[in-house]
Amino acid sequence: KYDVENDPNYSEELVHWMQQQVEQEIKVIESKGAKAIPIPVKNCGILHEKEHLIVNRVEVNTGFNFDKVQRLMLTDPIPCP
Repeated sequence: KYDVENDPNYSEELVHWMQQQVEQEIKVIESKGAKAIPIPVKNCGILHEKEHLIVNRVEVNTGFNFDKVQRLMLTDPIPCP
């Protein structure tokens, strides 16, 4: 289990910024008539990084059946503060 109190890289400001980004994205998706389902992230990381390509891996903490997913909507990347 993640122990926030012992994580030297934890940043309350960064977590707040990420939560704001999620809220904004939900509004954008729903404004286009789609349904947004926020799912908690269990783990993530970069798999490959080349000059103009970064491949990320995201493991989500859910029992959701992704066979039912019709489309994943992604926005353009933005720099992390």
